[in-house]
Amino acid sequence: MSAHTPGPWVRTAVDGGWDAVSPADHRILPICRLVENNPANANLITAAPDMLSALSTIAALSRAIDDNSQIGGASDALFMAVDLARNAIAKARGEAA
Repeated sequence: MSAHTPGPWVRTAVDGGWDAVSPADHRILPICRLVENNPANANLITAAPDMLSALSTIAALSRAIDDNSQIGGASDALFMAVDLARNAIAKARGEAA
């Protein structure tokens, strides 16, 4: 599996107002262009890197708790992971994080 374009990703307007999703630094071409002007779909796509990060953090925390090797700091890490997930969900819904 090849590496994905790292986030953050942002919505950009192209060709008469259609949405595209591009890396925030705009150094490369858009990741995708939406076939219809649908802000909800664009929001969901731009949140993908944030959701991947949140889920990866939660999965790693879960493994640490299962291993009983890092339970001492688990509560702080869990709160951080939940915040990442909440921010990703808000971004996907087009809400302020």
